[in-house]
Amino acid sequence: HSATLIDHIFTNSCHAVTKSGVLSDSDLSDHLATFATLLIDQEKFSSKIGSEAKRECQKRLINSSTKENFVKNTEKVDWTFLLEIDNADEKFEAFNEKYSSVYNASFPVKKGDSGGRSESKPWLLEWLRERI
Repeated sequence: HSATLIDHIFTNSCHAVTKSGVLSDSDLSDHLATFATLLIDQEKFSSKIGSEAKRECQKRLINSSTKENFVKNTEKVDWTFLLEIDNADEKFEAFNEKYSSVYNASFPVKKGDSGGRSESKPWLLEWLRERI
């Protein structure tokens, strides 16, 4: 047995974990099987799934044209303002703010629907597809 990322379960909803553990007598693989049981808010869960409803998602259009536009916009930025900042954290924050601004302008977020992409995945079991 080895300690790798495959042996862990991560969540940002620790309060929802009711039980977790390791199945030590499993012969499924060379790793011990880990599990976690979560409480699910049925009201939120039910509103997110529909029988044939398409979900809204956000996408960025990234292609050769928008990439070229991003490069041009990045080259137009006067980055010398960063030389005036001594603190590394503040310098990174200023850089990240400017870079993100150029990135978001070059690759704006577009709203759309999922297009039923889960339909094209035959390996996805129906009960799991309904919960995505």
